[in-house]
Amino acid sequence: MKTYRGLRTSVLVAVMMTFLSACGGGGGDTETVNAVPPTIEITSPSIDPDYTTNNGTVTISGTASDDLGVTEVTWINRAGGTGTANGTETWSYSGLTLQPGDNEIVVTARNTLNVVASDTITVTYNVVDNNNPTISITSPSQNGSYDTDINRVSISGTSNDNIGVTRIAWTNNRGGGANAIGVDPWIVNDIPLQEGNNVITVTAYDAANNQSTSTITVDYEPLEVAENCMSCHNGSNQNDYAGNGLVNPHPFDGAQNIRCTVCHGGDGQGAGKEGSHVPPPPSMATAQQLIDDPVAYFNRLTLTGIDKLPDYTVNGVTYTAIDYLQFINPGDLRVVSDGRSCGRCHGDNHVEWVTRSVLATEAGI
Repeated sequence: MKTYRGLRTSVLVAVMMTFLSACGGGGGDTETVNAVPPTIEITSPSIDPDYTTNNGTVTISGTASDDLGVTEVTWINRAGGTGTANGTETWSYSGLTLQPGDNEIVVTARNTLNVVASDTITVTYNVVDNNNPTISITSPSQNGSYDTDINRVSISGTSNDNIGVTRIAWTNNRGGGANAIGVDPWIVNDIPLQEGNNVITVTAYDAANNQSTSTITVDYEPLEVAENCMSCHNGSNQNDYAGNGLVNPHPFDGAQNIRCTVCHGGDGQGAGKEGSHVPPPPSMATAQQLIDDPVAYFNRLTLTGIDKLPDYTVNGVTYTAIDYLQFINPGDLRVVSDGRSCGRCHGDNHVEWVTRSVLATEAGI
């Protein structure tokens, strides 16, 4: 019987082989052989235990030997990947893929008795990356703008990079910012909004700190409680003319939801009729005056010279005569030329055009 023992790093490898004599009798002779592990050395890309490169792959090579013979040389990258080298006593492997950062590569030689020995090199891959990542916003809108009446918004999207996106960050030009959750896909939940436009910018970063951005403008306009005039004269609880009363005087795009007070003035949140309406100037204040005072009657009937009346105060609130004129006749040219009512949208040349037109003469009446 022959016994082979190989001792390496406290591992006892024993192979028992028994040889019987050709005549079938009795025992044979026994021999014990100590099997030592093979030797292996990495010589390229460096004989040192550490090596740095800017390439995404590396070629490793070296030598191995054993008294009984080397049967194979294999490698494993602790950062990912395994393979078998070409050759045994002189071995190599080309195109070993590296991951960004440290790659601990262990090369192992094996002999005929399955006894192994290893050598290790750590290859550090410093990525040289001049490519910017890409990023897109897919929700709540893909066209770069979004309108909402809720004071928070969640946004999400995708990103990509030739090496890999490391993080996504967001900022709001009205305040706030942090990192998103994930990178591809990514999401940001419940971004606080300020009334009006909020320009939200999301930025994708890669390991080389290359970056790219995408933006979305979120217009936050909170729902308004209906003005008193809307709820009283139309019946809707929003400023949308959805009730059964006064119909919408501006039923066209861009003006369909103009508030009552934009045209007529007054206080849309005032207390009752007295607090909401604009009271008349004192010179035409009461119904009795309209009966007894011909000047007051003429002023109310024709509104001639009303814009020349002095300011007045009622219940602690100071008004101008134009305030009252706007309330009862928002289309009056004296109101429009002051930039009020219709003049807010049509005050550029319309006043001059109407003043010079036939509509401003007796022929036009």
